[in-house]
Amino acid sequence: MARRRSESGFSEADLQAWVNDNLSSLLDLLGNLDDVSAKLRQRVEDFHSTPKPRLIDSIRDALMATLDQKVLQTISALEDGSELISLGCEFTLIESGLPGRSPAADILALQSSTGAYAIVEVKKSASVARQAITELSAYGQGLGNRYLGLNSFDAIWLIVSTDYRPTLLEAIAYQILVADRCILPIRANVIAKDGKIEEVALEIVEVDQFPKQYSTDALFSRAVFDGVAVNFAEKVTSPEVALHFISNACTRLGAAGFCFQVHASEVQEKEYMYPHGLYIGALNPFKLYHLSAQLRDLVEGGFEKRDSEEYEKCVFAGVHEDFDVDLRTFEVKWTPRSVDEDKTEAGDGLNFAGIPFEYSLYELSIRDTNSLKIVFQSIFEQLTEMHTGGTGAEVGGTDFAAMFFPYAGRPTYREDNISAIRYFGFLHDVVVHIAQQLLRTDPDFEGMTLADIYESPRLLLKLISIGKTDNHGNIQL
Repeated sequence: MARRRSESGFSEADLQAWVNDNLSSLLDLLGNLDDVSAKLRQRVEDFHSTPKPRLIDSIRDALMATLDQKVLQTISALEDGSELISLGCEFTLIESGLPGRSPAADILALQSSTGAYAIVEVKKSASVARQAITELSAYGQGLGNRYLGLNSFDAIWLIVSTDYRPTLLEAIAYQILVADRCILPIRANVIAKDGKIEEVALEIVEVDQFPKQYSTDALFSRAVFDGVAVNFAEKVTSPEVALHFISNACTRLGAAGFCFQVHASEVQEKEYMYPHGLYIGALNPFKLYHLSAQLRDLVEGGFEKRDSEEYEKCVFAGVHEDFDVDLRTFEVKWTPRSVDEDKTEAGDGLNFAGIPFEYSLYELSIRDTNSLKIVFQSIFEQLTEMHTGGTGAEVGGTDFAAMFFPYAGRPTYREDNISAIRYFGFLHDVVVHIAQQLLRTDPDFEGMTLADIYESPRLLLKLISIGKTDNHGNIQL
C-alpha cells in the first residue's frame, strides 16, 4: 500500500539528490516490484489461455498484453543489469550551442552487470512531469549521437515522479508500445519535514491508459490500411527474402502493417503481363483516427451500441462517405455529399462537409503522397533490382480495401493463394500475442504451431474481416 506523503518544503533538487544517493539500491526500494511483475505475467498468461467470443475482443486485449510484456521485459533488463551506478547529476547529453547551460539529464547511470545506460528524470509535480517524455527523448538522442546503433535496452528510461496524470501515462504507453522504448514509471511517495526529506517510498506505476478503445477496435479494419502491390512477370524465386527485406525496411522507417506473397492463377498468368505479386498493407494513422472518430461519434450519439453486431459492421465497413473531422478543431461533421456538390464543383475550396480541403481529415487520409509511398519509394528500386535486375515489374495501389476487396467484399486473394506473411512494426508484437492465444483456444487452428498460425492466411483474413471467413478464406458479410 502506498504511504501517505507530505511534500511541504522539499524541492525537486532535493528529491533528485535523494534518488542519486540511493540509486544503487533502487530496485530493492521498489516496494511493489514482485507484485507488479507477478500481476503482469499473470495477465499475459490469462490472455493467452482464455478464449474470446469475438476476434475484436482478442485484438483489444492483445494490445494490453503487448504493453504488459514490454514492461516485464524492461523490469527484467533492470534486474539482469544489477545495481545502478551513478555517472552524475545534471549530466549534459546535448550540446545546444546556445548561451547558458546545455540541457542535461537529471541523473545518468550505468547498470553494473550489463553495462547498459539508465537515464533518470525526477519530477515533483504533475505540471512538470508532462515534460519527462520530451526530455528523455532528447537525452536518448544525445546518447544515440555518441553510440551509433544504441537500442532501447541500451538506454532504459526511468521516470521518478511524485504525481502521474493520465496524459503522462498515455504518453509513456505510446512510447513503450509504438516507439518500442524501455520505460519504467516510478512514483515517489515522500515524507518531508521542515524542508528535509525524511523518507521516500518508491513503487512502480502500472501503465494502463493506452490505447483508446475506438482506435483499438479499428486497428485491423481493412479500411485503415494503405496498400501497394509489386507485380513481377515471373514467379519470385525467394519470396521469404523479399518479404523479410520489406518488413525490416518498413519497421526501420517507422511503419506498421503486413506484407505477403500472392500466387497467380493460371488465368492470371495467361492474361496479365505481371501476374506474380508481393502485397504490402501499411497502417495509415489518419485513416485509423478518421474511423475511430466516427465510431466514437456513433456510440456517444446513441446510434450504435459498442460490442453490437451492427457496431462491428461499422468497424469493417470503414468511414461513411458523409463523415469528416475538421483538423483545426477536431470536431466531427456529418454532411451528405449531395448537399455541397454545387459548392465543390464551383471550386470554392471546400470538401463535401464544408471544411476547407487543407483542414479536412478525410482529405489528409487519402493524400496521394502519403507515408506509405514515401516509405516504399525508398525500397522499391532495391526490391526490383533484387528480383528482376531492375526490370520487369510494376507497382500500383494506395487504397488497400479497393485492391484487396474489389468485388462486394470478396477478396481477390484468398487463403489458397496467399503465403509467406510477415507483420512489421508494433503490429508484429500484437499478432504474436493473438497467435499464441489462438494456438491454445481456437479449434480453427488446432494442430498448428505458433509459426504456422503467424504465417497463416486464415489469420490475416480473420484479422481484417472480424473472422467472418469460410473455409476458403472468402469474406462472409
